[in-house]
Amino acid sequence: MTPPAEDLDAAREQGRRDGAELAERKAPTDPLLRLAWADGLGDTDHVREAVRQARGAGAPWKDIAEVLGITVSTAKTRFTPSGYERMQRYRERKRQQGDEG
Repeated sequence: MTPPAEDLDAAREQGRRDGAELAERKAPTDPLLRLAWADGLGDTDHVREAVRQARGAGAPWKDIAEVLGITVSTAKTRFTPSGYERMQRYRERKRQQGDEG
């Protein structure tokens, strides 16, 4: 018999927390190496936090972009609040244009 959905959801959430906690113990301390590690982990929240930490440690956008294999403008768009908001508005406009066309 399958456990109730709320129990399954709670177990999934606990697994995410435990996995994140275990992963953090193995993360490098150098900000750019930590960013590369987070990128390899493939978890968006870890990457976003690693970018925040790298910027806080003084890493320039150029280095962050290089580590992630993206352009500086893409890095700023993905990882700054104003850039992310602009990207969301752009995508919404494109969706609306697609619906109209």
